Amino acid sequence: MLDSAWGFVKRHQRKLMITAGVAGGLYYSGKLLLERITEMQAASAKERAAKDNIRIRFDQNQRDCLFTIMSLLPELSEQVLHEVDVEKLITELRAIHVPQKSAAGSQTICEKTQNIEAHEDRNDVWSEQGEQTSMQTKESGSGAEEEKDASNASGTVIEANDNAQQAAQAKNVTRRTKLEIWEDIKIQSFTRTLIAVYSESLLTILVHVQLSMVGRSTYLESVVGKYAGEDVTLDGRLISRLSSADEQHFLMLSWWFINRGWRQLMSLISEAANHCIGYLPLKERVSHRELSALFASIHNRVRENGLMQDLPAILLPLGDENVGEYLAANRLEAERVFTPVFVRLLDQIRDIIESSDFIYVFSSCVNRLTAQLLESLQESFPEPVPAPAPSAPLPPTVEGEAAPDLDDVVKEFEHFSVPPESRVVIVQLLPRIAREGHQILNGVPNQYLENVSASREVQALSAATFYRRELPEGLVSFTSLQGRKLFKESLNEGFAEGYFNLAGNFTVQSEPAYCGPSSLAMVLNALEVDPGRKWKGVWRWYSDELLKSCRAESDLKANGITFDEFLCLGSTHAQVIAKRGKTASREEFLRDIRYVAQRDDVFMVVSFYRPALNQTGDGHFSPVGAYHPDTNQVLVLDSARYKYPSWFCDVDRLYDALQHKDVETGLPRGYFLISRRDARMDPGLFPSFESQKNHYSQLESAIDIESSSEVVDLPERPSDVLPTKISCGKSSSCCSSKKTILNG
Repeated sequence: MLDSAWGFVKRHQRKLMITAGVAGGLYYSGKLLLERITEMQAASAKERAAKDNIRIRFDQNQRDCLFTIMSLLPELSEQVLHEVDVEKLITELRAIHVPQKSAAGSQTICEKTQNIEAHEDRNDVWSEQGEQTSMQTKESGSGAEEEKDASNASGTVIEANDNAQQAAQAKNVTRRTKLEIWEDIKIQSFTRTLIAVYSESLLTILVHVQLSMVGRSTYLESVVGKYAGEDVTLDGRLISRLSSADEQHFLMLSWWFINRGWRQLMSLISEAANHCIGYLPLKERVSHRELSALFASIHNRVRENGLMQDLPAILLPLGDENVGEYLAANRLEAERVFTPVFVRLLDQIRDIIESSDFIYVFSSCVNRLTAQLLESLQESFPEPVPAPAPSAPLPPTVEGEAAPDLDDVVKEFEHFSVPPESRVVIVQLLPRIAREGHQILNGVPNQYLENVSASREVQALSAATFYRRELPEGLVSFTSLQGRKLFKESLNEGFAEGYFNLAGNFTVQSEPAYCGPSSLAMVLNALEVDPGRKWKGVWRWYSDELLKSCRAESDLKANGITFDEFLCLGSTHAQVIAKRGKTASREEFLRDIRYVAQRDDVFMVVSFYRPALNQTGDGHFSPVGAYHPDTNQVLVLDSARYKYPSWFCDVDRLYDALQHKDVETGLPRGYFLISRRDARMDPGLFPSFESQKNHYSQLESAIDIESSSEVVDLPERPSDVLPTKISCGKSSSCCSSKKTILNG
């Protein structure tokens, strides 16, 4: 039995070994596959947990914002109601009517308002009432004197004449004072309500931005502490931790707006209200549509007065005088407040306030609250009475019959026409407008606050602030005080000539990996290159989604484009000189930056490695906007504006970031010089023949180089530059172009 089994094994030894090997391979492959699947599931669960964690933190942050605003509004409301005291004016107006014992003197303000509407002229009615009261007093007084002593009749007549003159003078004074008080009530009712609208909008956005910045720092610190321990260094990506003192001082900045900044806002709104409704008669009848137009005109006037430019000074204590007042009022010491972390947060929030996103969100909040205010005021306009319907439809006109009566035709037309708008005397709207201003600030529940806090624009700005990366140390934000100083000096010295062309066509990439096409579209639009195709409608324009590369769209969205594909794509639309980091020296890179910064017909796009600058991410494309010669810093207009703002960087650091190899191609990154095809470029910009040969040897492993006789004829081109055509090895319209030039 054993011999037969052994013989079977020996006869089928090879087959059994193969079977065992296959079975073992399948077993280990299955085991490895299960391990991979388990790892992927664990990674997916970890990523999902991280997303849930940050979403929960963000939702909690939004709730904290709402409670914080509710706690700050009473202090702001107290000051607004005290400074713009409409109730005091109403009390003053009532005090004028108190001495009068007639029926009109005992009426309330609302009853007087109705009498104003019913009579032809309010002032004449009040004056007639005053005359009647004076005559009654005079007659009763003279009758009593006659009963007491007839011998004093002449003296009584003289006294009565004096009283009549004093009553006439008092009547004139009362007329003028009443009119002035009513005009003040009109202006201040609109002013107070609009102050409430603007201040609640600004306070809401300010608190959301502040708490989002604090929440972002807290979240990052918790992640670092959880996964890397407490004593961790992230090579400058997390500059320093946010201490409780820095957090407290940063959140206290809202004190400036609540106690000082809103007064500047009040002066702007008061001037706009006087300009737009000061001429409006008190007995003027207005419709709801016309009232909306009045509010819109005040909004436009406030913007024309420079509100958007004054927002930083309204929301933050800027300048030595204001900073000193802020510190003295809160009993703070500058040395303890202005720490490096606090200064960094102050620069960041000022960048946000001065950004176009903040202005857009603020305008949308003001419009949102104004629409809600007008909807509430709609109740003050009675429904128009519809015209009576005809008793029966008009019979059709038949040949041989008499035509319908003309009066019936007119009545039927009026029945189907648009009913007239309901109109209300402006003075009747003033109490309701003033009460709505009080409701905006002190309403419980405050529907206005809930409305503006729940707006998509505020939520989006909070999310952008919560998720946005902090600019690493060593990079200067373009919109910071230092960044603006650097740019101003660069502009004065003539090293920002092309900035305005780029800024006027700046495009934020539409996809996270579209930095290359977005930067190229920005430059092509700045050069005013005709794309040769329509963008939308009849307009011809470059956008990143229209610039198709050799990659599939799904691959492009996931991985972006490489250095060579950017060159291939750009060369189909413009004249492109490409230089890799290894072939261009540090001096050549600086020379090209200086050359580009002094021209508006040539632009540079850099392809650099973000981690080399302590930024998160991998490779990135962005155009260069300016150069500061004194500090040797270059302005990079970051196309991923949602992630980082534009920033100044040392030229040497940026050059080092070009040297890192692209993982996909194994070749170093570099930069591009882009101009129109008909532009005359300095021959010195083209790389030397030796650098060309070195570059070609590097490219042989990644792309195919083909000789071509059909190239763009560049004026004054050096004879040692080899004209070539680049192909990325894939069939594409950009690769098949016969007007592609490779230089560097």
